[in-house]
Amino acid sequence: MKILITLSALALVLVAGFALAGEEAELKKSDVPEAVLTAFAKAQPNAVVTEYTREVVDGQTRYEIETRIGKIEKDYVYLPDGTLLQIEEDMSVKSLPEVVIQSITSAYPNCEFEEADKITKGSTLEYDVVIEVEDGSQESEYALLVSANGKILTTTELDEEDDEDDDGEDEDDDNEDEEDDD
Repeated sequence: MKILITLSALALVLVAGFALAGEEAELKKSDVPEAVLTAFAKAQPNAVVTEYTREVVDGQTRYEIETRIGKIEKDYVYLPDGTLLQIEEDMSVKSLPEVVIQSITSAYPNCEFEEADKITKGSTLEYDVVIEVEDGSQESEYALLVSANGKILTTTELDEEDDEDDDGEDEDDDNEDEEDDD
Protein backbone atom coordinates (compact mmCIF):
# COMPACT_ATOMS: atom_id res chain seq x y z
CA MET A 1 0.00 0.00 0.00
CA LYS A 2 2.85 2.39 0.87
CA ILE A 3 4.42 1.73 -2.53
CA LEU A 4 1.15 2.59 -4.30
CA ILE A 5 0.81 5.87 -2.36
CA THR A 6 4.47 6.74 -3.01
CA LEU A 7 4.12 6.02 -6.74
CA SER A 8 0.90 8.05 -6.91
CA ALA A 9 2.56 10.99 -5.16
CA LEU A 10 5.56 10.76 -7.48
CA ALA A 11 3.30 10.72 -10.55
CA LEU A 12 1.41 13.77 -9.24
CA VAL A 13 4.66 15.67 -8.68
CA LEU A 14 5.87 14.83 -12.19
CA VAL A 15 2.59 15.89 -13.82
CA ALA A 16 2.50 19.12 -11.79
CA GLY A 17 6.12 19.84 -12.69
CA PHE A 18 5.45 19.49 -16.40
CA ALA A 19 2.30 21.60 -16.15
CA LEU A 20 4.10 24.41 -14.34
CA ALA A 21 6.87 24.35 -16.93
CA GLY A 22 4.33 25.10 -19.67
CA GLU A 23 4.65 21.68 -21.24
CA GLU A 24 1.77 20.55 -23.40
CA ALA A 25 0.14 17.27 -22.54
CA GLU A 26 -1.77 15.40 -25.23
CA LEU A 27 -5.21 14.33 -24.02
CA LYS A 28 -8.02 11.99 -24.91
CA LYS A 29 -11.36 13.62 -25.64
CA SER A 30 -12.68 12.17 -22.38
CA ASP A 31 -10.01 14.16 -20.45
CA VAL A 32 -11.22 17.52 -21.79
CA PRO A 33 -13.75 19.38 -19.60
CA GLU A 34 -17.35 19.06 -20.79
CA ALA A 35 -17.71 22.89 -20.87
CA VAL A 36 -14.84 23.09 -23.39
CA LEU A 37 -16.24 20.32 -25.59
CA THR A 38 -19.73 21.86 -25.55
CA ALA A 39 -18.49 25.37 -26.42
CA PHE A 40 -16.33 23.99 -29.23
CA ALA A 41 -19.09 21.78 -30.69
CA LYS A 42 -21.49 24.70 -30.69
CA ALA A 43 -19.00 27.02 -32.44
CA GLN A 44 -17.44 24.51 -34.87
CA PRO A 45 -19.84 21.62 -35.57
CA ASN A 46 -18.12 20.61 -38.84
CA ALA A 47 -14.50 20.73 -37.70
CA VAL A 48 -12.42 17.56 -37.70
CA VAL A 49 -10.46 17.37 -34.43
CA THR A 50 -6.89 16.17 -34.85
CA GLU A 51 -5.67 16.56 -31.26
CA TYR A 52 -6.58 17.71 -27.75
CA THR A 53 -3.91 19.19 -25.45
CA ARG A 54 -3.67 20.84 -22.05
CA GLU A 55 -1.08 23.44 -21.12
CA VAL A 56 -0.51 25.68 -18.13
CA VAL A 57 0.57 29.21 -19.08
CA ASP A 58 1.33 31.68 -16.29
CA GLY A 59 -0.49 29.45 -13.82
CA GLN A 60 -3.61 29.27 -16.02
CA THR A 61 -4.75 25.91 -17.41
CA ARG A 62 -5.71 26.04 -21.08
CA TYR A 63 -7.20 23.41 -23.36
CA GLU A 64 -6.32 23.46 -27.04
CA ILE A 65 -8.39 21.73 -29.68
CA GLU A 66 -6.46 21.31 -32.92
CA THR A 67 -8.66 21.03 -35.98
CA ARG A 68 -8.74 20.75 -39.70
CA ILE A 69 -11.56 22.28 -41.72
CA GLY A 70 -10.85 21.38 -45.32
CA LYS A 71 -7.18 22.29 -45.80
CA ILE A 72 -7.23 24.92 -43.05
CA GLU A 73 -5.63 24.05 -39.70
CA LYS A 74 -6.96 25.97 -36.70
CA ASP A 75 -6.32 25.66 -32.99
CA TYR A 76 -9.00 26.78 -30.52
CA VAL A 77 -7.72 27.65 -27.03
CA TYR A 78 -10.20 27.50 -24.14
CA LEU A 79 -10.27 27.98 -20.38
CA PRO A 80 -11.67 25.02 -18.38
CA ASP A 81 -15.05 26.80 -18.08
CA GLY A 82 -15.48 26.86 -21.89
CA THR A 83 -14.41 30.49 -22.42
CA LEU A 84 -12.66 30.86 -25.78
CA LEU A 85 -9.31 32.64 -25.34
CA GLN A 86 -8.02 32.63 -28.89
CA ILE A 87 -8.01 31.01 -32.31
CA GLU A 88 -4.70 30.28 -34.04
CA GLU A 89 -4.86 29.72 -37.80
CA ASP A 90 -1.99 28.57 -40.01
CA MET A 91 -1.46 30.92 -42.93
CA SER A 92 0.90 31.43 -45.81
CA VAL A 93 3.58 34.05 -45.18
CA LYS A 94 2.55 35.48 -48.56
CA SER A 95 -0.83 36.33 -47.00
CA LEU A 96 0.60 38.51 -44.24
CA PRO A 97 -0.60 42.13 -44.37
CA GLU A 98 1.89 44.48 -46.02
CA VAL A 99 2.18 46.60 -42.85
CA VAL A 100 3.30 43.50 -40.90
CA ILE A 101 5.86 42.56 -43.55
CA GLN A 102 7.22 46.12 -43.69
CA SER A 103 7.53 46.34 -39.92
CA ILE A 104 9.43 43.06 -39.70
CA THR A 105 11.76 43.77 -42.65
CA SER A 106 12.46 47.22 -41.22
CA ALA A 107 13.54 45.69 -37.89
CA TYR A 108 15.25 42.67 -39.50
CA PRO A 109 16.43 43.70 -43.00
CA ASN A 110 18.19 40.38 -43.74
CA CYS A 111 15.37 38.11 -42.65
CA GLU A 112 13.60 35.29 -44.42
CA PHE A 113 10.01 34.53 -43.49
CA GLU A 114 9.62 30.90 -42.40
CA GLU A 115 6.00 30.54 -41.24
CA ALA A 116 3.04 32.53 -39.94
CA ASP A 117 -0.10 32.09 -37.86
CA LYS A 118 -3.03 34.45 -37.52
CA ILE A 119 -4.17 34.77 -33.90
CA THR A 120 -7.63 36.06 -33.06
CA LYS A 121 -8.33 37.06 -29.44
CA GLY A 122 -11.90 38.35 -29.36
CA SER A 123 -11.81 41.30 -31.76
CA THR A 124 -8.00 41.64 -31.62
CA LEU A 125 -5.95 40.27 -34.50
CA GLU A 126 -2.24 39.45 -34.17
CA TYR A 127 0.31 37.51 -36.19
CA ASP A 128 2.86 35.00 -34.92
CA VAL A 129 5.68 35.04 -37.47
CA VAL A 130 8.86 32.94 -37.50
CA ILE A 131 11.79 34.49 -39.31
CA GLU A 132 15.38 33.48 -39.95
CA VAL A 133 18.04 36.16 -39.73
CA GLU A 134 21.49 35.69 -41.21
CA ASP A 135 24.21 37.77 -39.59
CA GLY A 136 27.51 36.97 -41.24
CA SER A 137 28.14 33.28 -40.64
CA GLN A 138 25.50 32.94 -37.93
CA GLU A 139 21.83 32.18 -38.49
CA SER A 140 19.20 32.81 -35.84
CA GLU A 141 15.47 32.17 -35.77
CA TYR A 142 12.98 34.39 -34.03
CA ALA A 143 9.28 34.12 -33.25
CA LEU A 144 7.66 37.53 -33.45
CA LEU A 145 4.22 38.49 -32.21
CA VAL A 146 3.04 41.40 -34.35
CA SER A 147 -0.13 43.46 -34.04
CA ALA A 148 -2.43 44.01 -37.02
CA ASN A 149 -1.04 47.54 -37.35
CA GLY A 150 2.53 46.24 -37.61
CA LYS A 151 3.86 46.85 -34.10
CA ILE A 152 6.23 44.08 -32.97
CA LEU A 153 4.86 43.12 -29.55
CA THR A 154 7.31 40.37 -28.55
CA THR A 155 10.45 38.78 -29.94
CA THR A 156 11.66 35.34 -28.86
CA GLU A 157 14.86 33.77 -30.11
CA LEU A 158 14.24 30.12 -30.98
CA ASP A 159 16.74 27.39 -30.36
CA GLU A 160 17.11 24.13 -32.31
CA GLU A 161 14.50 22.31 -30.20
CA ASP A 162 11.87 25.03 -30.84
CA ASP A 163 12.28 24.51 -34.59
CA GLU A 164 11.32 20.83 -34.62
CA ASP A 165 7.96 19.12 -34.75
CA ASP A 166 7.16 16.34 -32.29
CA ASP A 167 8.26 13.82 -34.92
CA GLY A 168 11.73 15.42 -35.05
CA GLU A 169 11.30 16.87 -38.52
CA ASP A 170 12.25 20.44 -39.22
CA GLU A 171 9.13 22.63 -39.47
CA ASP A 172 10.53 24.29 -42.58
CA ASP A 173 10.00 21.02 -44.46
CA ASP A 174 6.27 21.19 -43.77
CA ASN A 175 5.89 24.75 -45.06
CA GLU A 176 8.08 24.84 -48.16
CA ASP A 177 5.12 25.79 -50.35
CA GLU A 178 4.41 28.75 -48.06
CA GLU A 179 7.85 30.35 -48.15
CA ASP A 180 8.21 33.69 -49.86
CA ASP A 181 11.04 33.25 -52.38
CA ASP A 182 10.83 36.76 -53.85
